[in-house]
Amino acid sequence: MATTNPPVKVNNMDIAGLYQRIQRFMSELWKSSSADATQFLAADLTRLNSYLKSLVGYTTWVTAQPQLDLPMVGPRDYTLDPVPATAGGIPGNL
Repeated sequence: MATTNPPVKVNNMDIAGLYQRIQRFMSELWKSSSADATQFLAADLTRLNSYLKSLVGYTTWVTAQPQLDLPMVGPRDYTLDPVPATAGGIPGNL
């Protein structure tokens, strides 16, 4: 029987944004036409490269931002959606 992990919360919106992009990337890859094939299709490779560029672009943008001087009024929580237990036969706990 599978166990359910409690939701993970982070206080950093940049980490939450990166996590959401990675999760979208994984989901799209699992649902791609190449997921059940023996070779990677050209359209899926183009999509994969697009997502990789998006991840690199986002991390480059985040690291280029100046550090903010925010008041200490209490951090905001960002709940990270759990990775599905299985998606296209691939275990979620990679």
